[in-house]
Amino acid sequence: MKALVWGMSALVVLSFQFQVGTTYIPLRAVSDALVQDVSWIENTRTVLIQDEAEQQSATDTSRGNTKSNLANGGWITGDSDWLYVSYQSHIKDHSSQDGLYRMKADGSQAVKLTSHVAQSLNVDEAYIYFTDNGVYRLNKNGGVPEPLSETGARLLLVGEWLYVSDDSMNLYMMIKDGTEQKKLPLSGDLVDFEDHTIYYTRDHALYKSNVIDPQESKIMDFAPDQHSTPIIHRNKIYYHDFKSIYSVDVDGAAMQTVYTSASDLLFSFYLNEPYLYVSEGGGGMSGNRNFTQLSLQGDKLQSISQGGTKIFGAADRLYTTRFNAGYYEWYYYENNEIKSLLIH
Repeated sequence: MKALVWGMSALVVLSFQFQVGTTYIPLRAVSDALVQDVSWIENTRTVLIQDEAEQQSATDTSRGNTKSNLANGGWITGDSDWLYVSYQSHIKDHSSQDGLYRMKADGSQAVKLTSHVAQSLNVDEAYIYFTDNGVYRLNKNGGVPEPLSETGARLLLVGEWLYVSDDSMNLYMMIKDGTEQKKLPLSGDLVDFEDHTIYYTRDHALYKSNVIDPQESKIMDFAPDQHSTPIIHRNKIYYHDFKSIYSVDVDGAAMQTVYTSASDLLFSFYLNEPYLYVSEGGGGMSGNRNFTQLSLQGDKLQSISQGGTKIFGAADRLYTTRFNAGYYEWYYYENNEIKSLLIH
């Protein structure tokens, strides 16, 4: 049959039915002819037809940082040329060295871009996005950070969209230039976003909701109450309780203990398939630490007695922070050795 598509004649192959005064046509064929995308929202039994560009912006898999980095605070990220590192010299005292730095993977050619002690770092081709009592973006070459939102604690860049939660557990989204801000009728701390679905925690539980037609559903409760920010990877949820690492199916079923540390504390882990990298140790935050490499099944592959507190990955390397007498230090791993990432 012939049809008009945006005012232009087009040949559309349709198989339609006429029943009791109503004509039924396949929406998939219509949406394809209109250069639109059609999807089915199961919980409301609704058909959604969207412009393909809008659909792509919501499902674009390009991300501004790795899931593991963001779960550990997002203090570091990178691109093909540079490493971006947030630095705070002391836990309490402010220093002129504090700020966001751009450098090579080994710490050379370091340049301070801003005095903001940035969290939730994300990058695209031109900008660095971060939170510091609000959401900002900064040209990769430096300059004055541009405020995008007055509030913001956790941030995730996916495609053309920013997803944010603030200290009051408000969840909202916006285009990455700060326009079209939309507050979601949900509450929690941002965890992840995939395929129209936002994941977040609240009251020691993990929730999810479609952002197009928000309907909250609980995935699981965390037990015990003390737990890390979960990482969602290939239909699995990984998290730790500072002693063991657990995996759970994305629907909350089939919980397994992946690894239990023999040390006093398991500080953090970094997931980079097919491996888990774990920081563990004893003597509190300033004690001895080990860096342990595991398979995703929890098999111990190697361990070196040079660990840190938080583990991050960027520029094809692993990085870690150490904490001693109130001071923070950055290091990177090379040939099973830990080397200082000097920041001046």
